[in-house]
Amino acid sequence: MMRIQALMCCLAAGVLALGQVPTDLLLQYPVPNLFVSGGKAVYVLPPRQVFFGSVSPVEVRDDSQYLAFIGDQDGNQSIPDPSPYRGYTFNVGPQKALYLLNLASGETVRLAGLPDSDNFVISDLHWLTGSKELYLSGYKNEDAFAILYEPESKRLVDIRMADAPAKNILPLLVAGQDAVVFFEPIGGKGGTTQLSIYSIAGRTWKTVQLDANGASFYSDGQHIYSVAYDREIDDIRAIQEFDVASGRLGPVVHPMHEVQKYPPYNVWVDKGNVIIGEGWDGQQFSKTEGRPANIPVRIPAEAFWAGCTNDGRFAYSVDRSGLNLIPLKALTDAEFEALFRDNVRNQAMRRAKQVATAMMIYGSDYDDLLPPVDDWQSRIDPYMKNRELANGFVYLLNGDDLSKISDPSNTTLGVVDTPFGSATVRADGSVVWKDRPKTATLRSIGQD
Repeated sequence: MMRIQALMCCLAAGVLALGQVPTDLLLQYPVPNLFVSGGKAVYVLPPRQVFFGSVSPVEVRDDSQYLAFIGDQDGNQSIPDPSPYRGYTFNVGPQKALYLLNLASGETVRLAGLPDSDNFVISDLHWLTGSKELYLSGYKNEDAFAILYEPESKRLVDIRMADAPAKNILPLLVAGQDAVVFFEPIGGKGGTTQLSIYSIAGRTWKTVQLDANGASFYSDGQHIYSVAYDREIDDIRAIQEFDVASGRLGPVVHPMHEVQKYPPYNVWVDKGNVIIGEGWDGQQFSKTEGRPANIPVRIPAEAFWAGCTNDGRFAYSVDRSGLNLIPLKALTDAEFEALFRDNVRNQAMRRAKQVATAMMIYGSDYDDLLPPVDDWQSRIDPYMKNRELANGFVYLLNGDDLSKISDPSNTTLGVVDTPFGSATVRADGSVVWKDRPKTATLRSIGQD
């Protein structure tokens, strides 16, 4: 009683927030397609297909503006076993191409500049950390190559990897507009690291070998750093900055910025279904405990990959038919109240209509007599599609003869009452909804 009264006080005072809804009310009126993360309600909108065909694992840019993938519009017909155990492959079909989805405009563009698909194998596709550049590498026959593409400027750089000083090198950074830095560790702990610097303007390579002392190399999208990590003390031992112009390591001039981002929500695949739930911040879940609305949303599907953008505006899934985009909406308190209010109203009306139908059928079978009040639920149970829908219905008549009620359209048979209003069943079987004003006094609540 006190929880319902507190809820009514919130409604009278203003907008209803998620945390103000009593747990038992959330259990009684669960909102479909809603989960909670970080104390906020998040609504999952219906998926929409944005690409038809076979699709590689999807790569999302750090700023969540673009989504890149390899696709073949005819490849979905030839996938024998679309399971994740076939490997994390980008070679999805004989007519594969590189596609970019602009998440702001919704436009999907096929990019030119790739070799002919025959004998063309893609080995890597990812966005460079902290950068707007997309990196793709592969080979045709024995000729290795790589490209860099920046969607905003539409700049495409073709890198002939066959001339690279070393193999198995990985890109770290686009340094300005004139150089690409690659690295390859050679040797174990305490060994050296080889950096290969490619000049875009001159299309030439140069190599430097550094005594990295077991360090790893990282980039924040603007600068490159060597980070020596001491496992014995579980901490960073030393950080140095790499100067591209001189090819040397030195003191840190530009502080390293953290650029690794984590999607605010957890998205995974369970037996083909896409599951969307509370967020992961890199260390732990958001710990929204004890809330029944915190149950993840399950989207029936036959997916084998799924993920989420870093800004939390979209989840996505890949299945045999192609790529699907799932819009996500973090609700304000006002939006949550409107959604929850509508959900309570719809479910209350559904309950009332089920009971009304059962009552009318019962009366038809028993010479217009309604069931007695002491065991009315058991009497109408055979006429209910779902017996639980009668829970919460307040029956106000007692074995009355329907044929003798003078004004059935204005005679209340029973109600389903909620904090937002009531669904009223009339003696003629009709059901009407009446909103409860936000300024309603607590006196009526005390009588519920």
